[in-house]
Amino acid sequence: MTPEMLNFHQVISELQVAEDNMLDNHKQTIEDLYAAYQKACIAESGRELINNSVSFLGRAQEIVEDYKAKLTAEEQLSRKTTKRK
Repeated sequence: MTPEMLNFHQVISELQVAEDNMLDNHKQTIEDLYAAYQKACIAESGRELINNSVSFLGRAQEIVEDYKAKLTAEEQLSRKTTKRK
């Protein structure tokens, strides 16, 4: 296998890990938001819900941005690999 193909497979592997991480984070974010919502309703504390939501969503945004960057890198590498054939 050529070094370019090995690099391409590494990028794909990293992209898959980032996608799995993003999906796991989305699931956890929804669960955490729901739990925070329930706690806020019980305590009637909207401020806690908002602060928790901002924190959860900020982390989710970081993970999505990481995924997008890896996806862009994979697309660029894929175009380079396709052009050389």
